[in-house]
Amino acid sequence: MGIALKLVELSKTFGAGNTAVHAVDRVSLQITEGEIVLIQGPSGAGKTTLLAMCGGLMRPSAGRVYLRDLEITALSERQLPEIRLRRIGFIFQAANLLANLTAAENVEIVMRAAGMPRREAARRTRDLLAQMRLGARTNVLPEKLSGGERQRVAIGRALANDAPLLLADEPTAHLDSRAGYQLMHTLEVLAKEHGKTVVAVTHDHRIEDVADRVLWLEDGHLSDRRPELDETATDPVCGMMINPARAAGRRHINDTVLSFCSEVCLDRFDAHPDRYTHTWGGRVKPH
Repeated sequence: MGIALKLVELSKTFGAGNTAVHAVDRVSLQITEGEIVLIQGPSGAGKTTLLAMCGGLMRPSAGRVYLRDLEITALSERQLPEIRLRRIGFIFQAANLLANLTAAENVEIVMRAAGMPRREAARRTRDLLAQMRLGARTNVLPEKLSGGERQRVAIGRALANDAPLLLADEPTAHLDSRAGYQLMHTLEVLAKEHGKTVVAVTHDHRIEDVADRVLWLEDGHLSDRRPELDETATDPVCGMMINPARAAGRRHINDTVLSFCSEVCLDRFDAHPDRYTHTWGGRVKPH
């Protein structure tokens, strides 16, 4: 197997001077063809920024990105759209389908943009949607599709031009348990049976079951292991693993200390603590 994606000392800094934020800090990584790599980490750790640079959607402050033997960080802004169109498939958490186009049209439009003849594009679209178990839903608008169906259309769109690299940003974020598992195994089939390379940023631990590697990104630094269990806590609101030392806030409930990833989750808990008792196995005493 060859190298599908290589990052060399990749960095991204926002701002300057004392206000500079090092979202990604000298990250180096090699991913082989057909591999599923999962990147996890707390909110604000730089995961989406890293994924955007991998896909040529954002310029790094320093470092290089290679797709196989092509350095995309050396390409001009005019050259990048063609690379993204033909060599990278993007799967976003909200699917990002065009609302006024059917499932089939959302997939076919990508092939037409690459210059594929209409008849061939229509045939390939039918095949892809059948592969995604959407053969009976080809002429349905996105608003009539379930969340899982929309994400499978998005995968079909990502595969439209046979891109060897799939980049997924929180692909199961808006899916229920059943749809999440279905999407997870779809990604597994694409990698193991069709040779696609998958890099996914997610908080969903279900995808760990099919990943070849799970990496941890925090404070801009990438590690091949997450912090030790005694250094992590689970946010009772969003379910994300966080380092308690970097928690946005804590609540002491009975004999338990709850840590929160952000003020948003802290506010949600304070407003309705009884909603989240099932997530940490405790009980909130009445005031």
